[in-house]
Amino acid sequence: MNLTGPERKQLHDAMLGAFPSVADLSMLASFHMSENLAAIVSGGRLPDQVFELIGWAEAQGRLEDLVAAAQRAVPGNAKLTAVAEDFARWKSVPASVNPSAPGPAVPDINLTKLRTAMTGAFSTDDLHTLCADVEQELNSRGISLPVSLEAVGGDRKDVQVLKLIQYLQHRGHLAVLVQVARAARPGLI
Repeated sequence: MNLTGPERKQLHDAMLGAFPSVADLSMLASFHMSENLAAIVSGGRLPDQVFELIGWAEAQGRLEDLVAAAQRAVPGNAKLTAVAEDFARWKSVPASVNPSAPGPAVPDINLTKLRTAMTGAFSTDDLHTLCADVEQELNSRGISLPVSLEAVGGDRKDVQVLKLIQYLQHRGHLAVLVQVARAARPGLI
């Protein structure tokens, strides 16, 4: 599951309120998620580390774990309770009908064929370039969205392609990926 911008901001604000220091955030990661915060985030200011932790949880499919861990760490926190309640609703609303999800869906695209074709046609270096081109195309449309293999996660090329497709699909921008991939490899899709 991937969050929309407003959902991510709500979670970010609740986490900042519940974990007022890097040490508190580090204890959350260690005690409640069995993770080393320093291995997940690049350091810096607390708001940046919270943002990176949320992005990591999203990319790893551990958003639900993060929300539950935060609630366990600071039980009774009103903002975290609200996020947990809203999170259940966010999970149940498909991206295609989520009113806050931008952009149109892509009709008649077989996602399995798309994933297989992209995995075969693009090297890892080509995928980095493809991500940069997708991000640039989104920026030209006034959409600020980071698109990179690091943002989507995955340790093998086929998993990275799958996660890239899911990342853009959940945000309503799969059409841009298809457009850029078709431009890079005409006749592929």
